[in-house]
Amino acid sequence: MERLLARSLTTITVVIAVLALVAAVNANTTHMAQLPASATWGCANCHVNGTSTQAPSVELNGFGQAFKNNGKVWNSALAYQDSDSDGCTNGVELGDADGNGVPDAHQTQQTSNPGSGDCQPSTLTEQTWGALKSLFNSNK
Repeated sequence: MERLLARSLTTITVVIAVLALVAAVNANTTHMAQLPASATWGCANCHVNGTSTQAPSVELNGFGQAFKNNGKVWNSALAYQDSDSDGCTNGVELGDADGNGVPDAHQTQQTSNPGSGDCQPSTLTEQTWGALKSLFNSNK
C-alpha cells in the first residue's frame, strides 16, 4: 500500500511539473506575441539572464516588470517608457515607437533590448540638425 501511495505521489508530482512547464512556455510565447518585434532577444526582453529561447529564471528585468505592471499588454503607455534607463524608449527598442501594436515602417526586428540598457540613443539634436542643414545649404 505504501509503494502504491509513493508511486502515485511521484506520478502526480511529475504531471504537475510538466503542466507547470508547459503553462510557463505557453505564457511566455503568448506574451512575446503581443510585442511588435521580440524575436531577436526573446525571453531576455523580460527575464534576467534570459536568452532568445530560454528564461532560466523567473526574475524579471526592468522591462519585464513594467510589462507585468501594465497588465501584460503592449500599448503606448509602455512604449513611451524607458524601462532600462538607456535613453531609448521601449517602443523605439521594440520597433513600435508609438505603441500602437504595428511595427514602424520597414521595422522587421528589434533595434535593441528594452530590458538590458543596450540602446544607443540618437545624438541628433536641434543643434546637430542645424549643422547638417547648413552643410547642405552651403552647397547651393
